[in-house]
Amino acid sequence: MFRTLSAALIYALIVFGIGFVLGTLRNLVLMPLVGILPAVLIELPFMLLACWLVARWVIAHKQVPERVSSRLGMGGVALAVLTLLEALTTFVMFGLPLVTYFASYLSVMALPGLAGQLLFGAIPALLLLVPGGGHSTRDGTQA
Repeated sequence: MFRTLSAALIYALIVFGIGFVLGTLRNLVLMPLVGILPAVLIELPFMLLACWLVARWVIAHKQVPERVSSRLGMGGVALAVLTLLEALTTFVMFGLPLVTYFASYLSVMALPGLAGQLLFGAIPALLLLVPGGGHSTRDGTQA
């Protein structure tokens, strides 16, 4: 259980960092050029690829068991941590109330981002569907 929880925390923190960088680029570079929704749609595949790669690495590094319950636990805790980090960042950096942050998910424009976050939470379990279960040895070879 400790492996799963620590893996969830590491997964969430790394993806949050990547998302912070890509989100900054999206807002400062892409949005002025193409608009909000196209910018999100351009960023989303890169974020999901990063999530997939980070999840594989964390699972291998922390040796998370190849059980659906462990992987769903990892994804669920990671999603909760990521959501909390994003809400707190919105509050601290922009002064927006937490209610405003969560209410923003109710807009149609937020649906791709919400879908991406749900996929982020599901990726540890989805890795069980690929050969090797997304579980590698510490030297990077498939178990």
